[in-house]
Amino acid sequence: MYSFFNTPKRKSVSMDAIENSSDTPQARSLKRLSATRWISKYDAINDFSEPLPYVHEDLETICSWNDSTSSDAKILLNAMDFEISEIFGYGLPLCKLFQKESSDLKECVLSAEFAIQELKELR
Repeated sequence: MYSFFNTPKRKSVSMDAIENSSDTPQARSLKRLSATRWISKYDAINDFSEPLPYVHEDLETICSWNDSTSSDAKILLNAMDFEISEIFGYGLPLCKLFQKESSDLKECVLSAEFAIQELKELR
């Protein structure tokens, strides 16, 4: 999503939707995922899930454009799952556990297995 909205034309649509809303989300833009930091990935995903209704609205707006961007927006809109914040909520404990300097490997594995099992049940 970050890559899709990271153009001046699309970014302005995203900013307009947030600014014209009655709510004021803390996350005012999408963030790039860090390749190396676990907690940064969680923060980026959390910042994605908070303005998710605006992202949905933005994609609907872009779908009405008469250019190649509209077909890309339609694909993204169809692929979105609005339960994403619930799903990524299972990742925060893992991220924090992996950030500890002296994490117990057994605890990390058990926590990861638990998260995988819960996600399978949701599926």
